[in-house]
Amino acid sequence: MKHFFVVCSFGIASSVGAQSVSFESVRLADTIMESGWSAVEQSLPLMISGFEAQLKAGGVTERAARVFGEELRLSMSRDSMSKIYAIAVSAKLSPQEIREVSTFLQSKSGLKYLSLNNDFAANPAFIQPIAKQACNSAAQRLDSGTDKSSLSSICSQL
Repeated sequence: MKHFFVVCSFGIASSVGAQSVSFESVRLADTIMESGWSAVEQSLPLMISGFEAQLKAGGVTERAARVFGEELRLSMSRDSMSKIYAIAVSAKLSPQEIREVSTFLQSKSGLKYLSLNNDFAANPAFIQPIAKQACNSAAQRLDSGTDKSSLSSICSQL
C-alpha cells in the first residue's frame, strides 16, 4: 500500500485507456462525492500524513515528504476526486449498470443509503468499539511503564 492512491489512480486511468468517460458516469461520481465529500475531506489529513510517513520510511527526506504532502493536499479537491471516481465508474460499470446505480441513488432508499454511508464514514462513534478493543489489546502488549499507563488512560476514555 506504499503508494496506493497514486498507483490506484494511475491504474484506473491506464485501464480505461481510450475509453471515454460518459456523462452518466460523471453525474454518478458527482452524486457520490457530493454525499460523502465531508467524510473524505475529514480523512485527508490522516491519509496524507500516512503517505508522508511512508515516503520518509522509504528514504525520502522529511522536507521532501512535507512538500509532497502539501501538493497532495492541493491536488485532492472534491473536483479531482470526482473525476478519478468517474474514470473508475466508467472502467468498472457498463452504461446500463451506471443507469441502474444512478436510479437507485436517486430513490428514497438510495438517498438513505448515501446518508448512512456518509454518517458511517464521518462518525467516529461507529468505530469506537473496535478502537476500544484495539486500544486494550495494545495496552496488554506493552510492558508496565509510561507507554502502558498513557495508553490505558486513553483506552478508558473510549
